[in-house]
Amino acid sequence: MRRESRYCAFCGHRHRIYTKAHVGILDVILALALGFLVLSPFANGLDARGIGLAAIFVGVAELFTVIRHRMSLRCGRCGFDPIIYRRSQEDAAKLVRTHLARRAADPRTLLAQPIAPYGRRRERHSHEQRSPEV
Repeated sequence: MRRESRYCAFCGHRHRIYTKAHVGILDVILALALGFLVLSPFANGLDARGIGLAAIFVGVAELFTVIRHRMSLRCGRCGFDPIIYRRSQEDAAKLVRTHLARRAADPRTLLAQPIAPYGRRRERHSHEQRSPEV
């Protein structure tokens, strides 16, 4: 279960994602062993049906691993999803707008920092800069 810290491409917020997107060979071997272990008390020893049970275990593990990876990619702060952005920029923008509208209506986020797109940070004007104290 390896997680890495990544930055959101839209708002620049740092969040952690699961880097493992699919099951590996070790997971398949462990599922095979588990399939034989679960079936051996009922079959009085090793039985070839354990391979079928292991295939079911691998399928379920793959399903949960893909869902966990996919859900961790979406930014929790602004709602940006890079996979949807690669498919359609309009759909990704729609998701961000609905997430921000929901966030604006939520009373728990009234005092939170506003979300500005990463490339559009507000610049300090020259009159807002502090003058050096003498």
